[in-house]
Amino acid sequence: QSIMNGFMTSSLDIAAANIQEMQRAGLALASIVAHATEFVLCTKFPPSVRAYLLQQLGRMEVRLAGSCNESVQALALVGLFQIARSMMSSELAAANSRMEQD
Repeated sequence: QSIMNGFMTSSLDIAAANIQEMQRAGLALASIVAHATEFVLCTKFPPSVRAYLLQQLGRMEVRLAGSCNESVQALALVGLFQIARSMMSSELAAANSRMEQD
């Protein structure tokens, strides 16, 4: 749980280093993706962010099953959460703007 929270709050470099450390410790990327999916399902995200993450995680599972390069997919996983964080910031700014107009 704290590792997944780190994906949402850490810089790209730190999140990438964390995922590489998990892999060096013997955790398969497919397992990390499965945990990330559980995290998304159990965490309150805006609907558009949740849909984006679940769609992309599903695509990643398919790519991993097809023997894609794990290093590339590990970085893609980190990138997904960076994009989700940006999406959440944009949605928050839009909500604040709507509140100010009312």
